[in-house]
Amino acid sequence: MRSAVAPISARVLGFWLVFWLVLGALLPLFFGVSVLAQAGHIGGLVVGCVVGWGMSRRPEQRFSRYASGAVTIVGLLGLGVASIAPTWRPNYDLFVGVELLDSGHPDQAIEYLERVLAEDPEDPSRANNIAYSLAEAGVELERAEELVRGALEVDPDPNFLDTLGWIQCKRGQVQEGEFNLRLANALAEEEIPDVTEHLEGCAEAGGR
Repeated sequence: MRSAVAPISARVLGFWLVFWLVLGALLPLFFGVSVLAQAGHIGGLVVGCVVGWGMSRRPEQRFSRYASGAVTIVGLLGLGVASIAPTWRPNYDLFVGVELLDSGHPDQAIEYLERVLAEDPEDPSRANNIAYSLAEAGVELERAEELVRGALEVDPDPNFLDTLGWIQCKRGQVQEGEFNLRLANALAEEEIPDVTEHLEGCAEAGGR
């Protein structure tokens, strides 16, 4: 005859719930784990505990079951609303802007990319990334060059110089572009992989 399995006490369940919540909150601080990813895990843990608690109630305790079900439904609805336009996500405007560029909607993309710049106009990496995205799409090249030149004034990063050279090639300034592309490789501690591709593109633009 099998012996009955002793139920886990609420105190033990509560302890482990708190333990995992604290661990989940600390992971982003010490291990660089995405806060957003952890929020999803913790949210799933909490909802699972609520549903489990509700389903473990005795049949006559209907309110508990209904309450746990309501919490689950509200959580799912909240997730659905947030997923429609999660503007609270880091780099949301940048993701949307680049996607619009790739899909051939530069006018709409510029609106999002300008918002990214407005959030931190002094960040040279942000300006360079947007300039490079514009160059890749072949749109707003004058604005792209303005952005990357501003970034270079703050930080003379060889990768930024690569962006400038690529933009100049796209604008038909082949000699200036090739010069800056080669200079970028010369100044970099390691060879920049994109430079070779950009030099080939420059040569094609120059009819060579």
